[in-house]
Amino acid sequence: MKQKNRVKLQAVSTILTFPFALLIILAPVLVFFIHLVNEANGTALSVFAVIGISFWVLISISSLFLQRAHCSHTCAITGMFTFFAFIFHNPEIMRTKYPRIIYHVVLSLWIIAPLYVYIRCIGNKVGFLPYNSAFDNVFVIVFYSLFLLSSVFTKTTGKSNTAHYICPFSPCMISMIKLGEFLKIPSRKFVTDSTKCVNCGVCAKNCPMGFKVNELVKTNQFNQKECINCGRCIDGCKNKAIECRYF
Repeated sequence: MKQKNRVKLQAVSTILTFPFALLIILAPVLVFFIHLVNEANGTALSVFAVIGISFWVLISISSLFLQRAHCSHTCAITGMFTFFAFIFHNPEIMRTKYPRIIYHVVLSLWIIAPLYVYIRCIGNKVGFLPYNSAFDNVFVIVFYSLFLLSSVFTKTTGKSNTAHYICPFSPCMISMIKLGEFLKIPSRKFVTDSTKCVNCGVCAKNCPMGFKVNELVKTNQFNQKECINCGRCIDGCKNKAIECRYF
């Protein structure tokens, strides 16, 4: 996909889904207030949880066939960073290395939030905590259980040095990519040819994640699990040392 089309798709997706994506990211904090939402509109809470689960499943399954194309084509958070990079004329925004403490705080919330839901659910059954039907809602329980699943994947198969700081989908996506590789499921892949690389550095300059793509190509160490599959390196390579194929 040419960059203009990709950017347009990302812009539309960001406009349509950013508020919802932001709510998902903030869900581990908002868990302590969902009883208030439930009292006001329990149906809305259920709908949010169902849509959240659907997003999670759809994005994870798509990773089996499209790798991390979601991150660069339809992710609202990536779209937000792209927008800020354009507004502030600073392409380095996406390459920012955030303090490790942020990762530990976010990971802790991914664990604490579902545990809080489980405790409140048990409290409803046993009666040692004030009853609230939000914590008997199976969709809410499943939705928050996915955060716990992501925390497990983050520490095992779904490690990522770029996205899992704030994105709960990323560990699941990377785990699904590895599963696809194990099962030999055909998927969208970037193929490199070190013999065609002249080490011009254009690919590295174009990479929004700040990877030294030319060095990875030359040494045959290109890691697509870290790559967000935007294709800017491919479009910038005149020698076709990097190509996108489906196999």
